[in-house]
Amino acid sequence: MLLTYRIYFLMITRFTGILAVLLFSFATSAQEIDCEKVKDNIPTFIRSQMISIELDDSTRLDMDIFRTCGNWDSIDNKLFAWPNIINIIIDYSDIEEDDTYGEIMSVVDYYKSTEQYELDRNEIIESAKFASYLENESKNNYHYSTPNTELVLELNQENGVFYQLNDLSSALDEGKTQQKRVLIYFTAWSCANCRRLEDRILVDKEIQQLLADHFVCFSAYTDDNKKIAETDILEGQKNAQIQLESFKSISTPHLFILDENGKLISESKYVMSVDEFLTFLKKGLK
Repeated sequence: MLLTYRIYFLMITRFTGILAVLLFSFATSAQEIDCEKVKDNIPTFIRSQMISIELDDSTRLDMDIFRTCGNWDSIDNKLFAWPNIINIIIDYSDIEEDDTYGEIMSVVDYYKSTEQYELDRNEIIESAKFASYLENESKNNYHYSTPNTELVLELNQENGVFYQLNDLSSALDEGKTQQKRVLIYFTAWSCANCRRLEDRILVDKEIQQLLADHFVCFSAYTDDNKKIAETDILEGQKNAQIQLESFKSISTPHLFILDENGKLISESKYVMSVDEFLTFLKKGLK
């Protein structure tokens, strides 16, 4: 039976200590994993039929096995970071309820043999360089205060003006102030399709004009590793939580258009053409 892992099926779950104890006998660290012994076992995320945004005891074990037995380097660790690895697997194979660690890793190995893998790795390297640049820049010059909230310009968005999403309420307030629709763009540094959307679709002049005239746009990186001030919470964790709780989604790219009351009017994942994206935007204006 084919298991569905797309957005409406995904939800946060925490496994109990009992399950953690059972898994402990399986392997307690990457150094103790015997790849030959575990390759025929079924990953815990498949057996549970649930996926948590954050690593818990069970999914951390899955990732330890994948990293150890897949011989990943530091770029692979970012590219396949949980839960991004699930989207990559789904892109190249159907996930069945009896799939094993070995079978899942074979899908990953196939992806690693493609030209797309090299392109995605290079995008992560370039994104990391840009993120490092931003961290060293003073961000005071890029704040824009309004009566309702303080907006922070998302500098890497060259095609259209996007602000960093803080929370939905302030985004909606800003939409009311400017009397525009609110567009929320969930993206990720490690998302290859997000870069394609930005480089191939958002560069279109008609799209840029529609965004500027009719929308207040916010982007939210679900793998942003910067800590929220005076907390141990990462920006990416906060954004992923907003996406899951408010939109029942964990995929990137995923865009949502809301009216002034927060009602969802239109949504879009990755599209291949300007016309498709224009249809999404125009639907959001009705």
